[in-house]
Amino acid sequence: MVDSLSQLLAKHSNVKRAFIALMHDTSVDSRAHLVVGIEAEGDIDIVMREAGSVAGDTAPDGEPVDLCRVSENEQGLSRYFIEETKPFYERRWGTRLRSLFGYGKA
Repeated sequence: MVDSLSQLLAKHSNVKRAFIALMHDTSVDSRAHLVVGIEAEGDIDIVMREAGSVAGDTAPDGEPVDLCRVSENEQGLSRYFIEETKPFYERRWGTRLRSLFGYGKA
């Protein structure tokens, strides 16, 4: 799932980083589930829709996966991802520069 999500996110130049965590909120569910946090600039509706589809298709044992937007200026889950976890995907500056100047496109 992580590899598939990384490949998808690399296609979206507005995505900066993505995180994953196994969370358990006993008030909501008796089992833990995966949460994917995506940090991106601008409108990320398309990214979230596509990531949800990829996560649903590739999740281990068909487990549910929640998605959330991560923002530097927010508390709660965003702060947890930024301060307590390491991103599984992070856009590199070289990739960003190439996409800005049109290199690597057919």
